[in-house]
Amino acid sequence: MAKKKKILVVDDEPNIRLLVKNMLGNRYNVVEAGDGNEAVTKAQEEKPDVVLLDILMPGKDGFTTCNQLKANKATKDIPVVMVTALQHKLDEKLALSLKADGYMRKPFTSEDLLNAIHSVLSAKHQK
Repeated sequence: MAKKKKILVVDDEPNIRLLVKNMLGNRYNVVEAGDGNEAVTKAQEEKPDVVLLDILMPGKDGFTTCNQLKANKATKDIPVVMVTALQHKLDEKLALSLKADGYMRKPFTSEDLLNAIHSVLSAKHQK
């Protein structure tokens, strides 16, 4: 049996992390981080296949975290999907300019999550 791919879920709200874990837990190994600093550390340690990264977090926000992940040799190739309640197109443009691999708005369904993960994993394998 193929090993489950690992997803790092980064959100300062425990309820969101739990929701995502419940949505993805059957198909993926879900690892959690509660803030940007923890996300950078966990990404280096855990080597996830995909990072689902909230933008609005206290301290280090998702934009800064994404930038750090993409600038680090050890984590630069890990696909990052920004997940946010922000509805402005400029936020999406900023995320993509920071080399985020995807952008998804809250609220989302399990189908939205699975599609976003599948999309970035497919793109990664085509590189």
